[in-house]
Amino acid sequence: MLDSYPHLFAAAVQDETGRVAVTPFFPVIADMGESRPYKGVLPEVPGVIDTAKYDEGGIGSSCYKQKRGGGTFPVGREGMFSRKRLNLREAGEWVNFSFNAAKAGRYDVVLNRDGYRRFWPMRAMVLIDGVYAGDFLASENAPQAVLKNVSLAAGKHRLTLISACDYGVWPLSLEFKTASGR
Repeated sequence: MLDSYPHLFAAAVQDETGRVAVTPFFPVIADMGESRPYKGVLPEVPGVIDTAKYDEGGIGSSCYKQKRGGGTFPVGREGMFSRKRLNLREAGEWVNFSFNAAKAGRYDVVLNRDGYRRFWPMRAMVLIDGVYAGDFLASENAPQAVLKNVSLAAGKHRLTLISACDYGVWPLSLEFKTASGR
C-alpha cells in the first residue's frame, strides 16, 4: 500500500550454487510527491538550515504526520508541523529540506537537538535525494547527532528526516560542514 509512510526493504540475491546475499534494511517512501523550498528560498550548504523552515507542499510531498490513534491526514494538507519549533513525535513521521550544495564534496551533517527533549536517546533516518544515507544517533542528553562523510554533488538536493524512535526527533537545526579529515 502506497501511503507516504516510510517502509523498510532489503534485497536478496542467490547465485547458481545457492549462496544468498542480503542487503541491510533501507527506508523507502514510495509515493513521495514533489516538495518546494520554504518560501521559495533554497538554503546553501555548507551552512545551517533552520528545521522550522522545512519544505512546502503538505502531507505526502513535504511531510508526513500520523493521526493520534491511527489513520492519516489528507494529501496536500499544510500546517501539520510547527514553523516555530519542529518536532517529529512519532516513529515514521518525516519532513523534507531542499538545499543547494555550493560545491561537490563530502559533508558532516550535524543535527542540533532541542534542549527541551534531550532526556531520551534519539534516532532519525536520513535520505538524500530519496537514497538512504544513514542515521542520526544520539544518546540521552547529547546536544547533537552527526552523520559523517555524506557525499553530495554540486547543486540542488533534498534531505528527508524520518523519526525512527519512541521519543521523537526534536531538531533545532541541520548544519552542513565540510567533512573533517578531508
